[in-house]
Amino acid sequence: EDDENLRETLVDVLDSLDYIVEGAADAAEAVVRSEHRNFDIVISDVRMAGSMDGLGALALLKLRRPELKCIVMTGYADDEAPLRALNIQAH
Repeated sequence: EDDENLRETLVDVLDSLDYIVEGAADAAEAVVRSEHRNFDIVISDVRMAGSMDGLGALALLKLRRPELKCIVMTGYADDEAPLRALNIQAH
């Protein structure tokens, strides 16, 4: 999630439920973090600042780990986002 307030809120809520959580400010950061840790699930915004959007990051992560669970969220998406999310088998 590239919106700092929303990202911090999500991290705080999940942390309060005893999940081990890491937040990433952009898609590239999320991909790098996944190289050093095997996450059980990834929650990603569709639109994110930077050269890669959230769905692009999820596609890369799913190539590396097809069993990875992915949840997609957005406040805005273009007409192609739902199809892209289905194609990468997001949950």
